Order: sequence, then C-alpha cells, then structure tokens
Amino acid sequence: MTLRRVIFDGYRNVSFLSLTLVTSTFALRPESSIIPTIALLSVLLLYSPFLFRSHDPQGWANITAILTALSIGGATSRVHASLEALSSPSQSLTTLFFISTFLSSLSLGALYCGTKLNTRLSGPWSQITLFPAIWSTLWCTVSYLSPVGHLSTWSITDNTDAYSWLIPFLGPASKNWIIAAWAAIISQTLGDWYIGPQEEENLIVTSPGAKSACRDSSSSRKLLAAFLVALTLPSFYLPRLPLPVSTIDVASPLTVACVVPPYQRYKHHSPTIDDYIEESKKVRSAAKVILWPEGAIIFNSTAQKEQAFSEIRKKVDGPYVGVSFEEIVSDPTDPTGRHALTRTGIAIISHYSPEPYLQYYKRNLVPFAESYRLRADRSPPEIFELPLARPGDYIPKPEWSSDPNRTRPIPITASICLDFATPSPFAALESRPALILAPARTWDRTVGYAMWLQAKQRAEELGSMVLWCDGGDGGVSGIAGHGFNDVAQVGSGTFIRTIGIEYPFNTTSTSFARFGDSALILFWLLVVPGSILRGGRRFRTSSFNPLSWFHAIRRPKPQAQSQPQPNLVDLRRVFHRKRLFSRDPSPKDDWSDDFLVITREDADLERSGEEAADNILTISAGTPPEPLIRPQDRSVGETVVEFPRSTAIPQRLLPPLIIPDSIIHRVSSYTAKTLTASESSPTPTFTEFTHITSSFPLPPNHIPVPRKPLPETPETSEHKNLFVVGSLE
Repeated sequence: MTLRRVIFDGYRNVSFLSLTLVTSTFALRPESSIIPTIALLSVLLLYSPFLFRSHDPQGWANITAILTALSIGGATSRVHASLEALSSPSQSLTTLFFISTFLSSLSLGALYCGTKLNTRLSGPWSQITLFPAIWSTLWCTVSYLSPVGHLSTWSITDNTDAYSWLIPFLGPASKNWIIAAWAAIISQTLGDWYIGPQEEENLIVTSPGAKSACRDSSSSRKLLAAFLVALTLPSFYLPRLPLPVSTIDVASPLTVACVVPPYQRYKHHSPTIDDYIEESKKVRSAAKVILWPEGAIIFNSTAQKEQAFSEIRKKVDGPYVGVSFEEIVSDPTDPTGRHALTRTGIAIISHYSPEPYLQYYKRNLVPFAESYRLRADRSPPEIFELPLARPGDYIPKPEWSSDPNRTRPIPITASICLDFATPSPFAALESRPALILAPARTWDRTVGYAMWLQAKQRAEELGSMVLWCDGGDGGVSGIAGHGFNDVAQVGSGTFIRTIGIEYPFNTTSTSFARFGDSALILFWLLVVPGSILRGGRRFRTSSFNPLSWFHAIRRPKPQAQSQPQPNLVDLRRVFHRKRLFSRDPSPKDDWSDDFLVITREDADLERSGEEAADNILTISAGTPPEPLIRPQDRSVGETVVEFPRSTAIPQRLLPPLIIPDSIIHRVSSYTAKTLTASESSPTPTFTEFTHITSSFPLPPNHIPVPRKPLPETPETSEHKNLFVVGSLE
C-alpha cells in the first residue's frame, strides 16, 4: 500500500487528525512563524473537500474531531500563562479552551466558505486566490471586534521573514494573505498528487476545453508561486540594520533607558517612587529619555500626582522621563462627585517645563483582569517634538543643526501595553513619530513576549521605533523597529541603549498608517477578474487566466473530433433531476449503482439487435448511413466499423422503460425506483436519458475475429457473453 493510499484512503481521518494536532501545536503559538502556519493551513485545505461532504454520515463527527484538535493545539502553548489570569486555574483553563474553540470554529467556517464557493468560480486563478482573500478578511475583522485585538487571531507577528518589508505598505493583512496563498498552492499540488498524473487515460473525454483545465490550474499555481517568490526579492536589497549612531549627517544619536528597580537592590516587591527615582539617577547622565513601566506609581488624587511630578523634575534633572501611573479621580459623569474612577496613564516630564509635554491614558483594558476596576479612555495619542541637542562639544554647531536653537526635533508619542494589540492604535496621528514610548506590565513570560511582538508589529506598520518597558514578572523589554529586533532585558533591571534616528527625519506617514486595512480591497480585486460569482456551474462566465494569452499562442488549434461527444449540460440536468425528484434517501457512496448501465442486452428486449438498430436509423435519418472505416483503428485481419452520430429520437416515439430480470441485480433499488417513478412526470428522466444516449455511436455490427483462432478454454467461453458489452465501451 502506497503512502498516497494510506493518507487519503485507508486512514484518511486518522492521518489528517494527527497532522492537524501536530501542526496546530506549532502554528498557533504566540511567537509562531510563517512556515508552521502554512503547514497547518495546507493540511486543513487538503482535508476540507473530504471534511465538508454533504452526504457523509460521519461528517459532523469528523468536524468535531478536527475542531477539538485545533482547540487543543491552540491552547497548549497558553496553558501556563492562563493559570494565573483569573481567580482559579479551573476558570482560567475553561475560558482558554472556550476561546480557542471559538477561534477554531471561525477558521473552519472560513475553510467551509472557501471550499463551497470555490466550486462556483470558473477561473482557476479565482479559485486559488479566493481562500487567501477570505482568510485575510476574517482575521482583520476579528482583530477589530475582539477586546484583545490581534492577540485573539491566528495572525503571525514574527517580522523577521522575507515579507516583513510589506508591513508598512499593506499591514498585517498582507501576511495572512501570503500564508493562505502558499497554503492554497501546496494543497492543490498535493491534491494533484493524490489524483494521479495527468498523463493517465481519462475514462470520459468531455471536451477540448476540459483537457486544458488542468493546464490552466497548473499555470495559475505557477504564476501565483512566482509572484510570491518575487515578493521576497526586495528583502535582499532593503536595509535591515540600524543606522550608525556615529554618522551624524544621516542619523541623530538618541540614548534611551528602561528603568525597573530590581528586588535584590531595593528589597521591595512593589517598587516605590523613591526606588524609581534612585534607579533613574544612575542613568540620567547618559540617557536622554527614561521610561518607567506601566502603573509604576499610584496616585490617590490629582494634587498627589502634581507633587510627585515636581519631585521627579527636581531629582532627575536633565533627561525626559516617561512616568506611567495609576490615578484615582472623580468620575466626570457624576455631578455629585461621590463616585471615583481609576485610570492608567503616562506623562512625559522634565525639569525644563513645569507642565507635562504629553499625557496619554490607556484606551484598551485587559478583560476581567483590568476592566472591572479601571476606566478606559478614548483620547488618541499625540506627538511631542523633543529638542535634541548635540551630544558633545566636539561636534560643530552648524554641522549638527541649522535651527536657531541648534537642536534636532525628534517626534515622540506614547501608548500603553494592550493598546499595541489593537489594529491601528495610531491612526489619529497626522505624521509619523520617530519613537514610541510603551510602558507595559504583564504577568507571565509568554504573555510578555507576545505583547513584545505586537509592539514590534505596530512599529513596523508606522515605520518607527518603540521603547518597550515591561515591569511584570518575567516581562521582556527592548527596542524594536529600524533594525532592532532582539529583546534587551527579561525581568526587572535597567538597560540603556543608543539608537540612531533618521536625519533629517521624514515625518510622512506610511501607506498603512494613512489607508489602514484597505489592502483587503486589493485582495478581493484579485479574485473578481477571474470569474463572476453566479448561481452555479451552469452559469459560468468566461474564465480569466493571466497566462491564457501565452498558451493561446503556443497551443495548436484543436482538430475535428472523430467521435461524437455527449452533452454534459444535459447529463448534469438528468442527474440533478434524479436526485431532486426522488423521495428515497441518496446512496451513501457514489458508485456504479448510482447510474443506469445501458448495454446491448438492455436495448434488445423485444426485438433483435439488428432490427432495433435499423428502426433507430430509420427514425433518425431515414436511410442507413455508410459505414466509416478509421485507418488508425485497423489491425491485421479485422475491420472496425463506426456509425456517424445520429439525430435525437423524438420523445413520443420512445418505448416505456422496462428493467428485465437479467439486469435487476446490476441496478440498485434506489436507481430502479427513481427511473420508473419519474417516467410519468412531464419530462421523464428516462426519456431525457434516452434522448442523450441516442446521440451516442451505435455498436459495431461485425465482431472482429483473429486470423488464427485461439484454442477453446473455459475462461474464454465465460467471457464470450461479455464481449458485446465490452464492445459498446
């Protein structure tokens, strides 16, 4: 037994269930990359035609099994992080499995839509680009509707692959489209391998266009694969390294720091404001921007906040300090002032100004963990231009800046933790920031790294850099964007890093920052030219193949067909009516019992075969035609006779259908009842079927005999009765 039969025939459900469980375990991790996700989607796309069969009695059982496998694979990597998310581990695990099952259901829904709608598209290019459009649209929609944004999607956030340069132009939806496109190519290629080579002889030759269908499908796959490969070429030429900080004519050196007081030094599980001030003093002489983690200080009133800001300005003079805090203020919607609310924010202050340069409050709260006690804000972030002075006297003032103040403006903005998981958190900005301050606080290393990847993604979308400072247990901190991809620190502590800001800085927003996820329109436009979605296959329009003009030049003109071809539209109509008007349940499997086998024995019920042939020819043409001898079919000692195609027999001249006892065992009860029951209908099924078969060539009236007779054997005598049936084929 070959591998093909083991996977697709012998152990199909077990094989695909195992592959789904394994690939989903690697593909649905928060830090997953593009290759495992492509592998998972390829397996699911390859299994979808078997999974979503209409009349499969085990269909729902198989769907449930695949859904369970996807849910387990998606939840495996998040079990440790979810144990402390809620008040009890059981509640956390139940919620995790429910969310994973819901997302897996959405994925199966996208696969179902892609599988079913694919049959209504005539063009192979449209068929292969349909699922990528559905897949990217699905997760883009989920990211906008979910309270945790991109964290609840199957989108990858690893931007170290060859397609990362597309993020500033098309956004994260482009990654989903590329992954689904590669999966469609791989699944269709494996599907062709399952069907077998194209050189095998077809049992039914439909039309000259059918022979080119496989070639068109293969051409579309090759074209799409070539397009996806071409998209990787810019990554080999675009710069992926940070700017040199020593070359001041192309970069402005800016030193930044993340301050998280360690427990080993200050002996406080929750650092105080004095701990943060003392730790910030150690880097104030080198760092120009210092960032504290999310909720570093808690203020019970506005007066307490202003007093703390004054203390920070006095003791940490020199740098700009990004102070993240939680404050309790009066509810503005309560006229009595009795109710209070708590919100998380960040303020950028320095000793150069008594007022904060920028204040921002968190707009997206973690469900359950934060939403019950904090109030989300609606104000979008703003941009503050930091005046960067020359780093030393060794640099002449005219070479540093032509500004009268001899400073270089560095546009800076800020956002907080979960805001980076939402789609387009900086859409309200009118220009591009150079640096984004991002205080955070996570409770597990897995969650911290997932949020770090989200921050990197948002920085790539804007063409900026982000300073991520996570004060949670096991949290990761670092700088991302413009060549920075590595984590600088895990856990508490302080790190300092000098980065290069482009000079002169281009404040023009990226394409994605201006137009958002409008790239979805482009993905659907790739589907529309290939075919128009109509009512079904009977209403197909002319298909669009990008390589059709090239094949039309190379392909020779089709020769005249020597054999008549059946009308496939009528065949589909007959079999469709057979299922539609029958009240009996359909057969479980499509097999030979589903079709009426017409042989010479069936046609010769009340008259001899010669008389039946003469009567048919008399009705159709009036006089018997001359036999046509095909030279290519001649062999030594025999002559092959072929009758030309006759016209259709009028319906009123057709005899009633009689199924003799000799063929009762060949036709299923379902077929026999359907054919006999429909004979009295206004358009009998048997009448239509006979009308079609009357256009088929008649059997030869001469049985070729070998020049040297073969010896009589029992095996030969047994096959004599079957020779007539075989000659009809």
